Amino acid sequence: MSSDNVAALIKAIQSSGGITLQNEAQLTVAFQKAGDKTMEQVFLETGIFTPKQVTGLCKTVDLMNQNRITPLEIATCMATMLGTFSTLDEALKEIEVMARPEGQVAEPDPVYAAPEPQFASGEYQRQYEAAQQYESGQYQQQQDAQPQFQQQQEQQYQQQQPQYESPPQYQQTQSSEGAPPVPGVPTVIHLLVNARVISQDALNNFMQHLNAAPHIPWQQHAMTLGLLDAESLEAAAMGQQMIDAGQINEAQFSVCMYDQIGKMCTFRDSLQARGWLPQG
Repeated sequence: MSSDNVAALIKAIQSSGGITLQNEAQLTVAFQKAGDKTMEQVFLETGIFTPKQVTGLCKTVDLMNQNRITPLEIATCMATMLGTFSTLDEALKEIEVMARPEGQVAEPDPVYAAPEPQFASGEYQRQYEAAQQYESGQYQQQQDAQPQFQQQQEQQYQQQQPQYESPPQYQQTQSSEGAPPVPGVPTVIHLLVNARVISQDALNNFMQHLNAAPHIPWQQHAMTLGLLDAESLEAAAMGQQMIDAGQINEAQFSVCMYDQIGKMCTFRDSLQARGWLPQG
C-alpha cells in the first residue's frame, strides 16, 4: 500500500468537497492504525464510502501507483466533477477514464505533496475523538457546559487544515504545473492542453494549420477548427493573464475553463463563486 498516494487521494477528495474535514481526520487515523489490513478493508471499515466507491478508490490508487495519473490531475478532476454537482462515484469513474493507457507513464508531479500527518503530536487522534463525540451526541452536552468549545476546536483545526479556497497543493507556479511549454505553441493553447480541454490530436491538427498559414492569427485557426468559440477563447486569454500575474494557478484555471466550456457559468463567475477572483 502506498501511504503517500492514499494520503494524496484523501486530500484531493476533501479539498474538492467530497468528504468533510472530520472524515479526512478519521481516514488518516484509520490508515495510521491499519497494520496488516488491506487498503480496501480500511476504506470499508470507516463506513464513509459505499462498497462501489471503495472499489473506485482502490482503482484510483492503483493508477497512481502505476504512474498513469498524477495527484494534481485527480484533484483537478475531483474539483471539476464535484463542482458541477456530480457524485463521487461519477468523479471516480471519470478519473479512471482520463488515466493514461496501460504502459504510458505520467510525468512526476512532486509539487503536489500531501502535508505530513502530525501523528507525533497526536493532533489527528484528538480530532478523530472530537468527531466521534459529535456523532454520539456528547458534543452537544459539552457545548452546553462550555460555550466556547466549538469555536476553540474549529480554530485549532483550521490551523492544521487550510480551507478549499487555497489548499497547499494548489499553491504552485506556472512553471511547475503540467507539461512544459512547447516552442511555437501559443501559451493559451498550451494551458488548454494541460487542462485537457484540447486533446493532443487536436493540438497536432492546430499546429499543422498554423504552420501552413502562419499569416492567419492563431486565434482564427483555433475557432475555425472548432477548438474554442470566441467567448471561451476570450476567457482563456483572461485566465492566462491572471496566471502570469500570479492571481490564480493552472489547477484553478482548469476548473473554471470546464465551467465556461460546459456552459455552467462564465469563467469569471466561476472564479467568483469559488472565491478565487482577486479582490480590487
